[in-house]
Amino acid sequence: MKRKILLMVSIFISLFIVGYYSYKINTDNTVTEKETINEEKPKELETIKINISGNDYTVKLENNETAASFMNILPKEYQMREANGNQKYVYLEYKLPVNEKAVKQIETGDLMLDGEDCIILFYKSVKTSRKYTKIGHVEDLPHLGNSNITARFYLIK
Repeated sequence: MKRKILLMVSIFISLFIVGYYSYKINTDNTVTEKETINEEKPKELETIKINISGNDYTVKLENNETAASFMNILPKEYQMREANGNQKYVYLEYKLPVNEKAVKQIETGDLMLDGEDCIILFYKSVKTSRKYTKIGHVEDLPHLGNSNITARFYLIK
């Protein structure tokens, strides 16, 4: 009889402890009505400028850590080299955060990060199976020719 009572008390205490901790976990992760009402709206994309051969172009940045880190080091001027007849690239003196994704189609004007420290500006659309981190997109980017360019990235004032 004592064994049955002891067993029942042990089971009761165990159930109480498990119930208490699961209740505590659920209440800690619950979104309150106040949090739902004050939910932030999606942020508009930041924009910067790029100057190539005396012409300014608008760059719409992605809403990601890579673009934010890139924006924080501006203004910057780079000598970008030609590659593959469709892109200009430059290796940075520092590393940016990476969030690579498989890209099937790159569009004219896409500004990408290859690896941790190589910025690529595509001036022709191209299909690819490579992974890149997208930084942004340059609007109305013309064909840039097969020579190296000087590109100055700066914030809009």
